[in-house]
Parts: sequence; C-alpha cells; structure tokens
Amino acid sequence: MSIKIMSQVWETGPSKQSHLLVMLALADYANDEGTCWPSMASIAHKARITERGARKIVRELEALGWLYIDTGGGRHGCNRYTVNPEQGSPRNDVPPGTAMQKPGTAMQETRNGGSAEPSRTVKEPSVSKTCPIDILCKAVRPETARDFAAHRKAIKKPLTEGAAHRIVAKLKDHHDPDGVLDQSIENGWQGIFPDKVEKPKGKKKEPWEKWL
Repeated sequence: MSIKIMSQVWETGPSKQSHLLVMLALADYANDEGTCWPSMASIAHKARITERGARKIVRELEALGWLYIDTGGGRHGCNRYTVNPEQGSPRNDVPPGTAMQKPGTAMQETRNGGSAEPSRTVKEPSVSKTCPIDILCKAVRPETARDFAAHRKAIKKPLTEGAAHRIVAKLKDHHDPDGVLDQSIENGWQGIFPDKVEKPKGKKKEPWEKWL
C-alpha cells in the first residue's frame, strides 16, 4: 500500500463514487510509483462490487486517463496497472524502453530516451499475421478484446488467430458480445457460450395495451 498514492487519489481523484472506489482499491495495492497487478477479483472484492462491474469501471478509468494498463504485464499473467492521480498528466516515471499503453486504445508506444533522429535501420519485408486482438475488435470493444486475450494467456491457453475468427463468428448478431466474453473471463472458461447470456426482457405490457 502506498500512502503517497492513496493521499493523491483522495485529493485529486475522480469525483464519481464508483470510479473513486476502484482507484482507492488499486492505490491500496500500489507502490509509490502507482504500479500494481491485483487480479480483477481482488479489485472487485476491495471495492465491494462485482467483477463485471470492476472490469467496466477499470476500462472507463483507462479511457479517462486515470489509469494506464499493461495487459498481462504483471505477475501470474495479471494486468499491470499504473494509477494516475492527476488525470491525463504525462507519465514521467516510465524507464526508457518500457512499453506504455495509451488510455482507451490498444496501441502502445515505446519511450526511447527522446532521440529525435529517425532510425535508419533497413528491415527486410516480412509476412505478418493478423493479431488475434485485432480480429476480436471486429465484434467487441478493444478493452474487452485485450482482457479476453490476457485471460487466455493467464490460463495457459493463448488466443490464436484461428480461435479469434471462430469467436467472432459465434458473436455475430449477438445482442451483447462484450457480455459474452466478460462472462467467460469471470468463470475462467476457455471458450465462449453466447446462449448463456440472456437478452434483457422487455417491459411487460399493461392489460389495456394488448388492444393497441
């Protein structure tokens, strides 16, 4: 636990109560650099919310600039989180060569010490495969795709390109594709089961409405 980070979150953290609770939960695990790697279950337990709720709030905090996430970069394949108490401020604590994920995107950038000279290294053309996460993004949000890929890595079943294509096919036309992947993550499943995510029930009609 970092008293420094905890104090900063209390002083300048988000005003929304649910966001603040999750930030405080992360700060309780963080070191003085704001870095930690708790499981989603641990975050949810400490914030007194469900895992699905915690995952949703973490994505929102990332998109708003309160949090940086290095997918699968923590211990035991967990995501590594860096709490950013001053929303949107640049990170100055990242050592050269460290991959840094931009808030709300699946992109990464590498800080190389600020060299202004472009690289003159000539690389031979190579055949590249499509990233499984990019494939999943055809059906779900980037944050959900990254979480599912990290989950598969954590259970020693890395997501392949072929598996990603099959998942996208199963999610086609589903009313809540993100919910399907979230459910698999929460239950520790390798596969997905779209039929287990129920469609929200519509409003029950009043007796007089059946004549309309």
